[in-house]
This record gives sequence, C-alpha cells and structure tokens, in this order.
Amino acid sequence: MELGAVFMSLMGGPPSHSRPFNQWVDQAERLFHTMEQAGFTFAVFSHAYQASLAGGMQPTPLIARLAPVSGNLRLAVQVMLLPLLNPMDVAYNVASLDQITEGRLDLGIGLGYHPMELEPSGIARSERAGRFEESVDVLRKFWTNEPVEHKGRYYSVSGTHLTLPLVQSPHPPLWGSAHSHGAAARAGRTLEGMVAGPQVRFDDLSDLVATFRTSWNDTHDNPPTRIGAWRPTLIGNDPADAYEKAVTGGRLTFPRYQGGAMQEVTMVPLALELRGEDVAEWAIMGNYSHILDGLHNCGDTVGLTHVTCQFYNLPTDFDAKLEWLQDFGREVIANL
Repeated sequence: MELGAVFMSLMGGPPSHSRPFNQWVDQAERLFHTMEQAGFTFAVFSHAYQASLAGGMQPTPLIARLAPVSGNLRLAVQVMLLPLLNPMDVAYNVASLDQITEGRLDLGIGLGYHPMELEPSGIARSERAGRFEESVDVLRKFWTNEPVEHKGRYYSVSGTHLTLPLVQSPHPPLWGSAHSHGAAARAGRTLEGMVAGPQVRFDDLSDLVATFRTSWNDTHDNPPTRIGAWRPTLIGNDPADAYEKAVTGGRLTFPRYQGGAMQEVTMVPLALELRGEDVAEWAIMGNYSHILDGLHNCGDTVGLTHVTCQFYNLPTDFDAKLEWLQDFGREVIANL
C-alpha cells in the first residue's frame, strides 16, 4: 500500500505576510525531501474555491511551481471539480502539468457540491453528472493529439487540436471521487481508479471498494491498482488522547461539509458531525502502533492500495514537524 499526505496541511497553510512565497517554497522543498525520505510516495493538492483547504491556492499553478523541488514524489490533485471547468482548458493544463512533472501527475476528478462554487459557475446541481461524463470524453479526445470533433449536450469542439504530447500513456491516471455506489461503479467502468473522501466510514468504504472492484472486473482483464481514500489521522499517546488533542486544537471541524449540503440521498452516510463515540468509525487515531494497525486495516480489510493521510495534532513548529515525519517513516511506513 502506498501512502501520501495532504500537502497544504503539512505546510501549515499558504504563504502569508509573515511567510513570503520564496521562504514558503524553500520550506516546501524541505518538506518534499522529508516526505520522500520517510517513505511517502505522493503529495495531495486540493481544488476548491469556497473555504478552501488549499488556502485559496489553485492546484494547477501550484503543482507547476513546486514540481522542480518535489523530488520523485507523485503529485496528485484530489479532487478537481471537473463540471465547473471547461474540459478543453483542463485537457491543455493537464498535458502541460504532465510534461512539467515529467509524468508524476495523478488527476482525481469529482462532481463538486458546494452551492457557493456551483452558483458562480452557472452549473445546476442536476447537471453535474452529465457534464462530468461528457468532460471525461472530451478530455480523452484531446489527449489523443488528434483534431477533436465533439458535439454533445454541454460541449462542442470543431477540430481543435492539442499537439503537446503526454509523458504518461495514454494520459495521467484519472481517479474518480466516490461517495456513492453509482460513482464507485462509474469509476470502475470508465476511469483508472477511485478515491473516497475523509468522512466515509470504514464499513461504507469497504462496500464502495467492493462496488468499484466488481465494476472494474466486468470491464478489465487485470486487477485494479488505484483504490484510494483520505483518512483523517489523529496523533496522540492513545486514541482518546489523540481525539482530545484534535478537538482542543480546533481543526477537527466540518463547516464546509455542513454548509455545503455535501450529504446527498444517493451517497453513503457521511460523518458530518463530531461525536466522540463514533470517530473511530472514520478516523485513524492514537500512537504509532495504533496508526500502523489502522493503516493495515485500510489495506488488508478495506482493500485500499493508496491512503491519503490528513494529519492532525502535528507540531506547529516547521522543523519539529519534519522531525516527526521522519519518526513516522521509521516507526510506521517502514513496517507497513
């Protein structure tokens, strides 16, 4: 199983007046080096416009700037809100990033859900799935490097031709965001992988993985190799201490999910409230031994091939955080 982490959370946020961009990039390079030394294989960048976990920084230009200092880590967008974007623009940007990263790009794609993002885009909630599926079709047509002819419900292209070759063949892997069995089946049928968000409980995550695998096996000869999920990772002396520190630290909150009506009737039930009695149903928490057990469960029981750690309770001092990541690599990743 491969392990990654949410980049902006580890960085402690975006550049600021007290941490100008050139200093911030120097710290990012140190972080990437430490992550790679610790055994992480990928770093994750969010895409959002409202209450963004990325601090307002958009993944496409950010990955382009950071690629030269990111070592051999794969750089993953989890996830791009595809229906909100023009698929031609996405196709060109992704092809450019594939070149800039020298083939180390993974592209997670999802529907989007927050009204404050859908409204300025002029997208009705009911249109998202149709736009998503048509956009994937348009993307793949552009990535053939042949003139694109497409007449669809939402998009029309008459001969536009992307001539920039992609490093990865036939294109960077597409991971579909999956919070419902329909989305998991669609990812297995039409994409290269699936990734679930942090608020899916382990039992439901296992069921989504099973749906993805069934759909994949119906349309592929080889077994899937890209089954991922975000997992909130709470650090402490034991699970109770880890939970308490996460709560008192003030970061374990859900305003974006609650305010954005993330839960939809077609989805599995999401954990959108903080209740101490059920945190273990969706989070990995405790000391190194507990975290190692939780990650083994992700691979052996749930069936994940990739886990994106969303760390809580890490030291706020940057140097101390890097030292902790080194310890995490020795005590946890080395024993996976």
